[in-house]
Amino acid sequence: MLLESHGLATKKLACVLGIGINIKSFPSGLPYPATSLQAAGGVAPSPEALLSLISEKLAFWLNVWAAPDGFALIRQAWLDRAAGIGEPIQVETGSGRLEGIFKTIDATGRLILTAREGNDAAIAAGDVFLGAPRVLAE
Repeated sequence: MLLESHGLATKKLACVLGIGINIKSFPSGLPYPATSLQAAGGVAPSPEALLSLISEKLAFWLNVWAAPDGFALIRQAWLDRAAGIGEPIQVETGSGRLEGIFKTIDATGRLILTAREGNDAAIAAGDVFLGAPRVLAE
């Protein structure tokens, strides 16, 4: 998933969301595990059917977001379903690699990582890798 945002002159925020979903096949030789819907669950919907379902769900959550306290509701729903909380993660940021324990997502949407030294780092953007530290491609 990739999110890009930009502040507008009207003080509103524009956001572009990009996702990729492997339906029938998936790449190998990556520094992280990959799979497809077919390999993981035995289902391989058509791209059109998957887009329709994703569009419905996205419209629902955008309406939640627009409501008062919308982000708090989205944050809680996300945390209820999140993988890896309390477990080791690595985050590649534009300025380097951070390793630690995935603590939570804060009220502004930043990932909170607890480093080995015990201090928390708030990360607004980066590539997140769940699981024990591994050597990532340089």
